Amino acid sequence: GINAEYGVSIGIEVVKAPNLILMDEPTTGLDSQVAFKVMKRMKKLCTLGQVPILAALLQPSFELFSLFDNVIILGEGEIVYFGPTNAALPYFEEIGFHCPIEENPADFLQNVLQTPQLYARERTLGENFPVISSSQDFVREYKASVHYEAVLEVLGRAELPVERPQHHYKQHANYPTSYSYQFKLCLDRELRLGKRDTQITKARIMKAIILSLILGTLFFQLDHDQEGARYRIALLFFALTSANMSGLVALPSLIEKRSTFIQQRDGMYYHTLPYLFAINITQIPIIVAEVLISTSIIWWMGDINSDGASFFYFVLANFFLDLFSMSICRLVASVSPTFEIANSTAPSLLALSILFCGFMITRTNIPWFWRWIYYCAPMAYALHGSMIAGVHGTTFFCKEDQYVPPNTLPNFYLPYPDGFDGNQICPITTGDAYLESVDMYTDPDLKWIFLIPIVVITLLTTLITYYAMKTFSFDAPRDTKVSKSSDEEPETIRVSLDKRPEGTISFFPVLCVD
Repeated sequence: GINAEYGVSIGIEVVKAPNLILMDEPTTGLDSQVAFKVMKRMKKLCTLGQVPILAALLQPSFELFSLFDNVIILGEGEIVYFGPTNAALPYFEEIGFHCPIEENPADFLQNVLQTPQLYARERTLGENFPVISSSQDFVREYKASVHYEAVLEVLGRAELPVERPQHHYKQHANYPTSYSYQFKLCLDRELRLGKRDTQITKARIMKAIILSLILGTLFFQLDHDQEGARYRIALLFFALTSANMSGLVALPSLIEKRSTFIQQRDGMYYHTLPYLFAINITQIPIIVAEVLISTSIIWWMGDINSDGASFFYFVLANFFLDLFSMSICRLVASVSPTFEIANSTAPSLLALSILFCGFMITRTNIPWFWRWIYYCAPMAYALHGSMIAGVHGTTFFCKEDQYVPPNTLPNFYLPYPDGFDGNQICPITTGDAYLESVDMYTDPDLKWIFLIPIVVITLLTTLITYYAMKTFSFDAPRDTKVSKSSDEEPETIRVSLDKRPEGTISFFPVLCVD
């Protein structure tokens, strides 16, 4: 209910040990008993935790009002009184206004500004009250009081201006909780969010099923003839391309969660490292399910290879390539100001890995000045390793129309060197021969080594992502400045607050009268 919502809202703010708590009508909608309990707990937090609290209250009860140390009364946007709560009634008594014994002091402090004539007391012998009939008159009297002088004295001891840096959380060496506990909480939250919002998971699983079935039926039960050899590399290429682009599905969610992360990071809820570990670990079950579904359908429907170890390697290659795709998308989401920029940047980076993988243009035919991209493309290592796993040790044959040269040539039966003397050969008879024909490696041990660059590039991308998440922020800077007003009003002190003020004096309510 509403009480639980209040508790969660307050708990979110106090759990990170803030320097200041601002509360806008925290008791509105609560019964008097619950409101008193809430503010009593906040009073305890203020006293024991040394956390200043500023609360705007609407018609507080006497018991609630008595909890506060200081009170600010505003009239038409200016301070009418700022001082100790127990000194408020004596102050108004001194300037000629009496609070009836049957009236709530909090109500009196609000009503006296609206209808001062109802509370004006009669002068006794020797008393000389100022004429007060408007909010400006109250402000004038306040500036002439000892309470105003006390505020000026406190503010005069402060350094002006006090500026809050954009990334103030970096100045704190310690967090309220350990990294392990932060990781536990972040992991638990991500798991809960994953259970509640299953749309992305369903979309990735459905994508894996539908695309795998399309590829499986398109390349169904490949034969071991010459066409079957060529189709195998095409099937493996498109399967790995799907894994290479799979992270794009999660890109909108990454951008959506970023603002919450930045807010909580700046608020010292947790360090970036435990959060990054948590979101990476929660993605692993989804990736495993997606990869197992797609590889199982593609490998066995396409009849690539009957060897179980080769299939296991294909699963690993897809898994690590999927992790790389997620790391690229997370990096782009961390450094892109808008979703539109991220949505155009991430596919371009992933497309480079596809373009330079050695399928569209072989390794040795890539211009030397672009070849460095080939060695930085995880897709290239995954494709080379999967091709070794898929065709190494496999034998191929030729159908009648696949022998070369074709017997339809006019000089086919002419004696050598004018013809071929009726001889034909089968171009590809082993998997290694086919690998050499497409400029790929043939050593079966290399396929396991090819997994290492994929992991290293993924870890490097994650490391850059960590730095970006720790450093970048797309929110406006939050500054606090205390400044003197213009020369025309030299005695007025203004506190200009952006989103988060730096601090205040004590635990007090604000009573506003328009």
